[in-house]
This record gives sequence, C-alpha cells and structure tokens, in this order.
Amino acid sequence: MSEHPVHIASVNAHRSTARVQGLLQCSSFDIILLQEPWVGTINVQRSDSDPHGTDITGTTYNNMWESFLPSHSSDDVCKVAAYVRGDLAKRLLIRNHLDLPFSGPSCLVLDIVSDDEAIRLITFYHCVPPWAITSTPF
Repeated sequence: MSEHPVHIASVNAHRSTARVQGLLQCSSFDIILLQEPWVGTINVQRSDSDPHGTDITGTTYNNMWESFLPSHSSDDVCKVAAYVRGDLAKRLLIRNHLDLPFSGPSCLVLDIVSDDEAIRLITFYHCVPPWAITSTPF
C-alpha cells in the first residue's frame, strides 16, 4: 500500500442508488465508506417449492468495485456499506469482520492487508432515536 497512496472517502448516500452509481462511476477514491447506502431487492431466488421466490437483497452494483455489507438479517436495514476499487481488491487481502460483537446493520469493520501493512477501517451510522429529535433550536 505504501507505494501508492490509498484515497478513502466517507459519504452519506441518502439511500439513493443514483448517487451511489454516480459516485462509483466518477470517483477517484480507492475505498468509499457509505452511510445510508441504497439496499434493496437485486434478484429473486425461485425454486419448485417456492415459485413466487424469495427476494435477495444487496446494494448498488458496479463491475469496477467490490462491495461489502455488514452482518444483518433479512429484516434489518443496512445503514452502512463499503466499496473497494476492483484492482485494489485483487492486490490486497480484505476481511469483512462479520463476527465482531458491534458488527451489525449500523457498523461495518474491514481489515485491508498488504504484504507489509494493515489498516482497519470502521464505518458506522449513528441512529438518532426519535425522542432525541427536536425542532427547537438551542
């Protein structure tokens, strides 16, 4: 990693696949950490016993990037995601820590490892409880 600097961005996508796709197409960053990514149905898995199928969820796809989602159940709404540029992902070991106690729909932990360096990236989304939102200015 030290030969070439790695550029990292953290962006709130406001659940918009168009914003994410535009960012992935035009970005000069190598790693993008997203808060509020678009996550939705990307396919339907069908079988003889389930002809109507089961929705398969995922995030915005771009063939130039590898995407990573946190640990979550089918009922959860993912509040974070990460994208690593494909050529970088091929040169490095990337470990998505789905087993950590704080890994979940609002927290994603990635280890990026090269031969001589390692970095841990943590992206999280702070969910503000409804009772904490006030319209009264301070």
